[in-house]
Amino acid sequence: METARYFMAFLWRGSAWTANENPELEQLQNAHLGYIEEMRDTGKLILAGPFTDDGDLRGLFLFDVNTVEEAQALCEEDPMVRVGHLRYEIHPWMTGAHDL
Repeated sequence: METARYFMAFLWRGSAWTANENPELEQLQNAHLGYIEEMRDTGKLILAGPFTDDGDLRGLFLFDVNTVEEAQALCEEDPMVRVGHLRYEIHPWMTGAHDL
C-alpha cells in the first residue's frame, strides 16, 4: 500500500488561556481563523478544527509539509499560539496515499 506522511498538531490550552469572552479575545479568534484560511490557501494545511468537549485539548491542524520544523514554524505564527492562549504538540502521521 502506498502511504503519505503528514504532521498533526494538537492544540492545547496555553498558559494564557481564558474562556472569558471579551473584545480582545474575539479579535484574537478572528485573527486565528484568518490565519487558518491563509494556511489552507497555501496548500500546507489539509484540515483544522476544534474539539467540542471543552477539555484542555482544543483542536488540531493537519499539515502537508516536508518537515516537522516547517509544521512548527506554521504553528508558531498562529496568533493564538503567539500570545500563549494555545500551545501545540506535533506528531508525524501516516495514512494511505489516497485516503485524504
